[in-house]
Amino acid sequence: MSVIDMNKEVLEEYLKSDKAIVLDFWAPWCAPCLQFAPTFAEVAVTYPDVVFGKINVVENEDLAIKFKVRSIPKVCIIMQGELTAESQGALSSADFKEFLDQYLA
Repeated sequence: MSVIDMNKEVLEEYLKSDKAIVLDFWAPWCAPCLQFAPTFAEVAVTYPDVVFGKINVVENEDLAIKFKVRSIPKVCIIMQGELTAESQGALSSADFKEFLDQYLA
């Protein structure tokens, strides 16, 4: 599945499904976020049954507050509608896969 640009409405629709959701909170002015973006997209392809979404914190301040985003990039894993895990900072591809596999494998 490709990466989806998310806002509150789009996220609420995906939360109604049983699918695991991986969110990347980012901002256009954030260099580490821009560095992590290709990794996020590359890894997303290897998890076809998982929804991968990007949330721009500048445009979606309400979601940034809801998910207690204090620094970016921040990745959150949501399973069955509940926040299951989170990671802050840009991760390498290997580290990102390792983080995801703890919860999605």
